[in-house]
Amino acid sequence: MLFRSITSGNSSTLTWSSTNATSCAAASPASWTTSQATSGTQIVSPTSTTSYTMTCTGSGGSTTSSAATVTVSPIIGSSGSCSTNIPTVSSNPLYPLQRVVNFTGSSLPSDWDDYGNEIQQPAGYVAASHAVFVPGTGLEIKGYPDSISGSVGGVTGGSGDLWGSGSTDATNDGVASSGGFDVCFSMSSGSWQDVHLVIISWPSDNNWNEGENDFFEGNPQDLAINIHEIGSNPATNVWQGSWPSALATGTHNISARWDPVNGYRFYLDGTLVGTASISSSVTTPTTSHHLSIQMQDTSEASTSTETATIYWTASYGYN
Repeated sequence: MLFRSITSGNSSTLTWSSTNATSCAAASPASWTTSQATSGTQIVSPTSTTSYTMTCTGSGGSTTSSAATVTVSPIIGSSGSCSTNIPTVSSNPLYPLQRVVNFTGSSLPSDWDDYGNEIQQPAGYVAASHAVFVPGTGLEIKGYPDSISGSVGGVTGGSGDLWGSGSTDATNDGVASSGGFDVCFSMSSGSWQDVHLVIISWPSDNNWNEGENDFFEGNPQDLAINIHEIGSNPATNVWQGSWPSALATGTHNISARWDPVNGYRFYLDGTLVGTASISSSVTTPTTSHHLSIQMQDTSEASTSTETATIYWTASYGYN
């Protein structure tokens, strides 16, 4: 019995060979390979720990079997509340942990800042007074009526990576081009109307054509994921998905990872919930991105007052 270990969302290559066999076939699961060759390889991508068995037959009709088990681990630890389960290392060497910003301490981390101006780009998009640090709890981003003119609707609050205002330093911005982010957060339980929390991977130089990954865009009633076109039509969503309904209540960690080989992958509390494969329309960034979190009222007419509490964020590189 052979054992291999992968992180959720990744793949493993199984290799087999035989002596004096005339044919081999997958036994369990029956469909893991259709090959009947006496030697070969097969890439598998299990979503949970799986044992793969192959049976080979010799010229006299005798058979023998061998198995390999691929153990699947979540991308981060998923037990307990993410607010107290802050990562110190990445469990996936493909995406090494670069930095954690923890809002649950006694002071606002120095490497995070409210943007504090109302410009129509995710480097701004805020009324700074609506991002309130609560010592020992987290960063509360408030959404309530506060109209701001512009086609995107009134942006009522936000906060973002301190290094996100045009910096091209990938170490500080979060990701050079591939990698990803984690955000541990909760949302108040009211009817958010047209107020949306938006968690974004945004180009560090504010060039929208270099990609926008809204890996959360919505509220407890609308749990959307939107990947925008990288190119001349950045307003176009080239892939759309949604988070499981469990995200609407309680405290959760959402994770986004992307690279030019595996495409985009989205995890809720360590479990893979969405995949956007590379295609002619779905591509990954080639420039550095930073994390932006904002709150906006798309109708500029909502009467609801709602809050998103951010407990910590983490950025990951790509090997």
